[in-house]
Amino acid sequence: MKVRIVTPARLHLGIIDTCGDLGRIYGSIGVAIDTPNVVLEAKASETLDATGVNRERTLKIAESFLKRFPKATCAAIDITRTIPEHVGLGSGTQLSLAVGTAIARLSGLDLSPRDVAAALGRGKISGIGVKAFQSGGFILDSGRRTTETERVGSNLSVAVLQARFPEEWRFVVALPGLGEGISGPAEREAFSNLPPAPPELIGKICRIIIMKMLPSLVEKNPTGFGESVTAVQNLVGESFSQAQGGRFFSPLVEACVQFMLASGACGAGQSSWGPTVYGIVDNDSESETLKNKVQRFLNERSGGLVFVARANNKGAYVTVSNG
Repeated sequence: MKVRIVTPARLHLGIIDTCGDLGRIYGSIGVAIDTPNVVLEAKASETLDATGVNRERTLKIAESFLKRFPKATCAAIDITRTIPEHVGLGSGTQLSLAVGTAIARLSGLDLSPRDVAAALGRGKISGIGVKAFQSGGFILDSGRRTTETERVGSNLSVAVLQARFPEEWRFVVALPGLGEGISGPAEREAFSNLPPAPPELIGKICRIIIMKMLPSLVEKNPTGFGESVTAVQNLVGESFSQAQGGRFFSPLVEACVQFMLASGACGAGQSSWGPTVYGIVDNDSESETLKNKVQRFLNERSGGLVFVARANNKGAYVTVSNG
């Protein structure tokens, strides 16, 4: 038996609530996109092995999964493609879910992506990556429960809405040559030291999401959706300004966001901790024009890569064969 998995990536459009006074904390919005991808093939093996890109990290994930499910079979795993790490595209969650899901399928374990995420410690802050793997599209999650004794609960974040994202819209995605964003222990420390956002600011974010972003998505209104994304990004940036030294990862990231808006994007922002920047346009021709402009912008500054992505509305592609 052979399992092949192709994952989406994800754009994280913002954390909603860092206060948690209503009994849930964080919550977030995001979109699954069709590129870049983790591409994995796995087959049962007497010993655990991994080949291809990200070998060491793949082995660590597989070892963690087997420790959690000791009766699962070992596997020979080959990673032929991966998502750039620690730049805001959700690489860790997608790789973890792909590895865990592959071993589960080979072992006959009936595990959902949420089960795999819980076993591997993913989805504790945001459920966007887990839901992107499971079913794609636009995702709204409500965060996780808090308790009276600890502001951050131990349960997984819960996605409460998954909606089909207009397939004619495009994302122009820029990866400035600025290195990696905040991740791992540094990310956990940043969240633990983050001051709670004022309820008034959180209320503004929620109002924009409910009264403008979601209706614009349903009505396929790219202008309204883009304006709401930009507004939310600016407000979320205020919540995280202490951790990242401003509304965005760096002055160049902020300049790139503004350049995209001035160059015709309906909306623009920073994905997760960055430095990935995205702009939203409503058709192919506009995306190519904006892509070329942004590439020139980066070439004159930090360098970097710019590409066009569309929404992934299905989630990860998982195929099982008798190979």
